[in-house]
This record gives sequence, structure tokens and C-alpha cells, in this order.
Amino acid sequence: MTSVSVILSSQEDISKRTNCINFQLSQGGDYAAILLEGVEDTCLEVYKLHKEIWSKELESSQAALPTLVAPTSDIQTSSVPTMTDPKITQPALLMRLRPPRPLGGSIFRNVQEAVQKNEDSSVFGTGQNHLINSQQWDQQDAIFMGMFEKYLRLDVPSSEDGRMSRNTMFHFLQYNKVLHSNSDQMNTGLPNAIIVHWDSCQNHLIYLLGKQTKDKTDGDIKADVVWPCAAPITSSAVSSCSTYFAFGLEDETLTVWDVKHSGFPLGVVVLPEGRSIGSLYFMDHITPNGHPPAVPRAQVLVWCTDRSLYLVTAAGGQESSLVLLHDSAASTDDLISAVVPVSSLPHGVILFYRNGMVKLLDVAERQPICHFGLPWPYTVTFPWQPVYVLDAMKHCLFLKGNENGVTGENLTTDNSSCTLFAFSLETMVKTQQSAVLPPHSSHWEDRCKLLFQTRLQTFPERRKQIAESWSLLRKQASDFTRSNTLSR
Repeated sequence: MTSVSVILSSQEDISKRTNCINFQLSQGGDYAAILLEGVEDTCLEVYKLHKEIWSKELESSQAALPTLVAPTSDIQTSSVPTMTDPKITQPALLMRLRPPRPLGGSIFRNVQEAVQKNEDSSVFGTGQNHLINSQQWDQQDAIFMGMFEKYLRLDVPSSEDGRMSRNTMFHFLQYNKVLHSNSDQMNTGLPNAIIVHWDSCQNHLIYLLGKQTKDKTDGDIKADVVWPCAAPITSSAVSSCSTYFAFGLEDETLTVWDVKHSGFPLGVVVLPEGRSIGSLYFMDHITPNGHPPAVPRAQVLVWCTDRSLYLVTAAGGQESSLVLLHDSAASTDDLISAVVPVSSLPHGVILFYRNGMVKLLDVAERQPICHFGLPWPYTVTFPWQPVYVLDAMKHCLFLKGNENGVTGENLTTDNSSCTLFAFSLETMVKTQQSAVLPPHSSHWEDRCKLLFQTRLQTFPERRKQIAESWSLLRKQASDFTRSNTLSR
């Protein structure tokens, strides 16, 4: 096996160097996105990866190499030919995106100039093309603050650091209902777009990957879809099957959407006051047949900024639930430092604590399944920021540990005292699968039967909701008719 490394961004001058904040590959490895941040600039670069071309280039370079002969006593080592890195085609830059400019006074002189700036009216805009001048903007802001100051939150937590990318997140999306895709396109499983939300921004910006942009490097590329929200977005997550999309807002509201099948929200949950949303994780369960469930249902782990952990369950037609899994303790040693859902276990999540403890938790029962302990004299390396890898396919957890008494300064210069430990989850995965998976679950008859049973069970509740909705509509229609009669 030959590995190839491609340099996407480099800078010799440290003062001008751009740091990589986040890097993601799309499913299948066709696209890559890199969030870069410099001294005064932040941008998101999206690349197309030439997988097929790279395979051919590697095959050609390996075929051109001479046959290596193992050195013997009669052959000098210096006569063995040296291997050089093959020439690899650079990834193609599709687009370079930058955060939208802050809203302010209009830069246009008249209506015609603002209309010409807007290419088309097929999507909602970000609010940049308006005709409110700076003086009117300040007056409107003063009037709004004077009227609604008592309703506005004045205790919004400030940024913990100066990074412009603190709450910036992006995800690759497959064909879905939000992008108006048809059934044939959604069955391909190919990435079609990338969704971005910038720090302190209230809009999700969606960019299609297959379109041709006029200028890929100017950073002023118009979004194909603008998804507005009621408050600044703090975090977001996409399920591994690209079916569900969840995002948290600054006002402690969490929304879960079914973007693939229905294009409608599954549920909206408001967290307790003071619990700001930090990170979101889907509890993905990979079924052997790969079919979606008969009833849409998503479970999301909400890791708050105060290190408390909640489980949100959202299902179509049912009320969403919020369950506290771990409360923020008074001692810093009992705080959670990392959350790792286990996709091969229906309700399993691995929790790392700052005191070095690592445990597998069953979120359904809210009870620990097991603890991962390192043999003496080893402890978890950097328990406040542990080093680990979870192999979901091989059901194995790899954890880095170091000997007791070795300080962090020594670890940064010498890793000889560090050891990699492997924990197998194979037994627990087989036990869970045999307990929860029904026989012949891949047959269409069984799936249809399960769907009809679920619909029958929820029929009384749905009938009650329909009756309440009709009563509300009749009342609103009656009030509207009465108000029209009085106005005449």
C-alpha cells in the first residue's frame, strides 16, 4: 500500500501562516473541505479529489520503478535504487467561501443598482442588498432597542477566545428534500452540497458542489439556498445516513429536521435556562439491511458548555423528549471531556472524564455498561483532551496512555513512554444485535406490517390532534369574519 500526501496550504512566514481549524471528507472521499483561519481572515475551501486519477498515477509510478533486490553480502547497499514520491495531480479548488459581511448601511444609490446586484430571486437573500442608509439604520436600531430592551437577553455569554471560527461548522449533504431532489437522485448516496453556518450568524448557507462558479477565489460566492433561523447558530450535526439534520441556537433551542424523506422538522426542544448548547452528536444505529425505519425517529446527544449532557428524542407526530444524562458537577474532575457515540450499539456512548475515567454508557437505561481501565502504571494521556480512535467497523477502541509520573512537558518532546491500548467491543455488539434485531427484518412484508401497527397505535392521538386543529381553524375563521363585518 502506498500513501500519498498532498499539501493544500503552506506558508513559511509564521506571522502570515494560516491555521487549519477543521477538516472534513465527504462520504466516499470525493470532496474535502478545510476551514482556515489567519490573523484577520477566515475562509472555507472546498476541493474536488481526483480519486480515479490518483489510482492511475500510483499504478504508473509503481510500474516505472525497477525491481528491488534484497541486498546480500556481495551487493552493496548503495546500489539499491531509491524510491521517490510520485507526481500527483493537485486537488481542484471548487470554491473559497468567506463569512458574510456584517449588516449595515446600504452601499447602493438607487433601487435599480440594488436590483442589478441580485442575480435572481429564486432564494432568500442574506439581507445585504437593501436601500436603508446608515442614518436610517441607526435610527431603526435605536427605536427597536427602546421598545424591546426589557425582552432582550443581556446576559449572552461572550466568546471564550478571539477566534472568528469559534462556532463555524460545515457539513456535506446528499440529495434531499431541502434541495428539491427527486427519488432517483436521493438513492445515489452521493454528496450534492455543503452547508455552512458562520460564527454569530443566523443563516445556514447551502452551496451546490456540481455548479460552475465565476470566480472560485474571491470568497463572495452567492449561496444557492439560505436557511434563516430565529437566533445565531452555535452548533450543528448531520446523521451518518444524511437523513437528519440538527442545529442549536444561541437561545438554547434545538431543532431536528428530516431533510431526506419529508423535508419537515421532527421536533423542537428548549433546554433549561442557562444550559447553552456546545456540541451535538447523533446516536446513529447501523442496521444490517440498511433500510430506514418505518417511523422517522432521531436521537441527539446535546453536550452543553457547562459540561452537562442531555439526550433528545425527536419522532414525527410525537412530542420530543429531553433527558438529563449527566449534570455538571461542582468538581472539575467529574466533568466530561469527550463524547463518542458508538454506532454499532443502539444506545451506547463512550464518555471521557477529566479525572481519567472512561466508561460506556447505555443512554436508554442511563446506566454504565462497562469501564475502560488501563493497567498499572498507565493512565489516560491528557484526560482533559484525550487521544483516542473508535473503529466502528471493527468494533474496537484505541486509547493512548502514559506511565504515571510522566508530565505533559516530557510527552511533548518524547513519546517513548506512551502506549496504545486497544479495547474490543465485539462481544457487546453481538449481544446487542441478537437481542434487538428481529428475524427476517429485511422482508418488505415485515416492514409494512410494522408501519401499519405503528400507525394504528398512534391513530387515537392523531385523530385528537386533527380535531383540535379544525376547532382552532374554525375559531380563527369566525374571528376573521366578525372583524371584517365590524370594519364595514
